[in-house]
Amino acid sequence: MYIDLLILDQISQAPRYGYEIKKTIQQQLDVLLDVNNNMLYPALQRFEKQGAVIKEVQRQEGKPSRNMYRITELGEQLLRELLLAFDERLARNELEFMIRVHLFERLEPVERLRILHLRRVFVADMLEHVQRNRQEEKRSLYAREVSRLGIDMLERELSWIDQLIEWNENL
Repeated sequence: MYIDLLILDQISQAPRYGYEIKKTIQQQLDVLLDVNNNMLYPALQRFEKQGAVIKEVQRQEGKPSRNMYRITELGEQLLRELLLAFDERLARNELEFMIRVHLFERLEPVERLRILHLRRVFVADMLEHVQRNRQEEKRSLYAREVSRLGIDMLERELSWIDQLIEWNENL
């Protein structure tokens, strides 16, 4: 679902060519995500069939035609619905969460807080689980180090989420 969010977000900002959509997403999220044509073009075709985007074929002299994609009102509505369609199941998926945070400017503070709290519950539960298992098991040095890194990462994410919650509560 996150790729759908990113594609619709790009087209909602301005009409774009497929390659331009891919390139912009890569520039913004290169650490998190690698967009390939097998993700991009089937989604664009699906959106076109749904009426969420309109494809305009632009002929070029001596070059292949280019497809320009424009979002429709239905596409804007779909983008908003996808952004808000974040539940406990999706809260487990780091990429789904990060993409929504990336698009937080599109949401109201109360909507952001709902997403942040759902992820926070999941991360806190994971941290508790990892800490409990770490205490109960005897592990090799390397297994303990991996566990320690996991705990550090979960603690940092909780701290970061708490900071985002505080910012949004003060808006």
